[in-house]
Amino acid sequence: MAFRGLPGLAVSELVASDLGSKDLQQGIARVFVKSDEDSEHPVVLHEYLAARLAHSMGIPVPFGELAAVQHNARAWATAIVGTDGEVSAPPNPQEAAVVEPHIYSGIAAFDVWLLNIDRTDANLIWTPDVGLWAIDHEQCFNGVDPRHPNALRGVENSTHRSQVYREVTPSAELLGWWTGLIFSQGKRWVDAACDAAYQRKLASKAHIDQYRRFLHHRTLNIVFLSAHTYNLEVPDLFGQNIPGSRAD
Repeated sequence: MAFRGLPGLAVSELVASDLGSKDLQQGIARVFVKSDEDSEHPVVLHEYLAARLAHSMGIPVPFGELAAVQHNARAWATAIVGTDGEVSAPPNPQEAAVVEPHIYSGIAAFDVWLLNIDRTDANLIWTPDVGLWAIDHEQCFNGVDPRHPNALRGVENSTHRSQVYREVTPSAELLGWWTGLIFSQGKRWVDAACDAAYQRKLASKAHIDQYRRFLHHRTLNIVFLSAHTYNLEVPDLFGQNIPGSRAD
């Protein structure tokens, strides 16, 4: 059983629950699961931070939560975005950018902020029924493992223009709106996400603080990083009212 025409979980084997209201039921759902096993970088932490920050911005990403899998290993589990719990095909970027220009440009700004090096059309979901969603964020933060000293500090000014945005450049006006939002609100979003990750014991404080410093720096410089990434002039984004300071 699922809600036709909406993104999310396909739920089966519904049974009555003895918790909450009389209308509450329990069920079994299919989810995508990722773990750090055999990975060269902390996949679960990357997915967790990316999801928290995307939700803070208002970027549609699938609902996700930490999960315990075999041998109590820590994993990241997400709802399946599609209709009736089935995965939607990758979008045509040209069509998605025309139909959902605000979200398309927001994802472009989000990818600059977190230095996501893996935004292909396969990492976007779009259909007329479910809209445009961003998925798969393990390669944010340049895909590096910041347990190595200064790993993130070495890429804090780096930029990367993914394949999708080479096909269709995001709107300068809308990109300016999103980068202004990140500049004005991003620091507190970063602190909340990093504090929550530490409280959930996803990494050591020193490890988490590398992400915090990296994201604080990119928040301050988001306008210039975005302009450089998408080959735009800063006034194209903000006119003469330019927030922030230039990246080193």
